[in-house]
Amino acid sequence: MSEENERLREQVAKQESMVSSIQDGNKFLQEQTRVLTQEVREAKKEAVRLEAERKAAATKLEAQLLENRKLSRDNQLMTAKKGQAEQILRVEDKGSQSEELARSLVAVCKVVEEVLGRNGYSVRVSMKTDQRAVYV
Repeated sequence: MSEENERLREQVAKQESMVSSIQDGNKFLQEQTRVLTQEVREAKKEAVRLEAERKAAATKLEAQLLENRKLSRDNQLMTAKKGQAEQILRVEDKGSQSEELARSLVAVCKVVEEVLGRNGYSVRVSMKTDQRAVYV
């Protein structure tokens, strides 16, 4: 009987050791599960943040593309207006000589005002638009 008691005690000790080892393994697996679950949560949050950031960047890009298109149209319009303003003007000097110049209206108006002033004429009224100028 004592031999059997001894053998049973050894079996109990082995089983308790095995149970303890299994419990330690179980705790380790639970901790790993908790860590992995936390990492998954953080990864999901990061994915949501990155998606929101991507949408914001796409919205900003779309706005910049619209602005770029608008500026391109404005540039084309201004180029067309510049072409209209640079018209061929006929300039007549004293002595009935004339010359046709392809110059901008602004430059021609400035020269006309200087020539009138040099020749003793005073400009009483002037009206300038983007295509014509009148001096009195």
